[in-house]
Amino acid sequence: MIPRLKPDLSWHEIATLFKINKLDDVPEFECAFATLMGKKHAIFFPYGRTGLLFLLEALGISDQEIICPAYTCVVVPHAIVLSRNEPVFVDSNPEDFNMNWDQVESVTSSNTAAVIATSLFGNPVNLDALKDYMKKNPNVFIIQDCAHSYAASWKGEQVQKVGHAAFYGSNISKIIT
Repeated sequence: MIPRLKPDLSWHEIATLFKINKLDDVPEFECAFATLMGKKHAIFFPYGRTGLLFLLEALGISDQEIICPAYTCVVVPHAIVLSRNEPVFVDSNPEDFNMNWDQVESVTSSNTAAVIATSLFGNPVNLDALKDYMKKNPNVFIIQDCAHSYAASWKGEQVQKVGHAAFYGSNISKIIT
């Protein structure tokens, strides 16, 4: 197991932290990341909370309910509350710690605007259950939280490609590091 916040970085990787960046480094990285994830666009924010907050605002979600896993990083409900929405928590499956899709339908209401589907620790979200939910609830936005599961796949299909948007984390505690 890799200890949290203690990644094994080479001297070359550490030296890049002190490199003077060109002004176009971020847009180049965003384009390359979007291509790698099979998306049209990627926009990077300094924190996942900020990215999710702006995503919720861009989708026009306000004064509604957003379903999310009870077992999640605190930034997810923080962004939901900061965007003037209410988090609705769903318990986890014991086998993969992801959100229990059997409970998602039961907490969905006429005020549900979005579901944040999280793939924890490389365990992909159950896309069969997610797609079934999407068919029954076509007006609910599906947002993939891939902070701990870059390009995770369910039965050969990458999870970030299903739904309306995906967000990732790239700080020192995330899988990319």
